[in-house]
Amino acid sequence: MPNNHNGKDVQTAKEAFELALPILSDMNKGNIENLIPIHITLVEDTIWILYGYPHPKDNEIIMGGGLYIEMSKNNGAILKAIIEE
Repeated sequence: MPNNHNGKDVQTAKEAFELALPILSDMNKGNIENLIPIHITLVEDTIWILYGYPHPKDNEIIMGGGLYIEMSKNNGAILKAIIEE
């Protein structure tokens, strides 16, 4: 799994999203539009959690579930990335 971090602290949800965006895109085959909004939470001032769930449009059938990423606030490293069923 690629890490797009530069080893610096990730201070804001916006920074966490920008670092995670390429990984979210890869995990969802280039399409994150159906995952928006992406929810971002800082847990115990140490781990950013980012997740989104697919939202079908106009009778669309979606295969697969949400995307979930844990990122270290300390250095931006991706700790966990999961595609839910």
